[in-house]
Amino acid sequence: MVIFLFWIFFSVLVAVWAKKWNQYTGWFFFGSLILSPLIAAIILLISGNGNPKCPRCKGRVEEGARVCMHCNQKFKATT
Repeated sequence: MVIFLFWIFFSVLVAVWAKKWNQYTGWFFFGSLILSPLIAAIILLISGNGNPKCPRCKGRVEEGARVCMHCNQKFKATT
């Protein structure tokens, strides 16, 4: 029972980490529940930090974009 609780706890940690890196939290949470939190964390490390999000609408924007395609918010391009 304790191992199961640790498994869920580390799966939640992987999901929080995925959210910080602009990745899909649900996929990483359920993936870590099914596979392993360690394997999901390794996949997250390999996939890297996702595309940045628009500060206004929180939609994903392409790296280096100057205008958000969702809300037309203008911002400085990231390199």
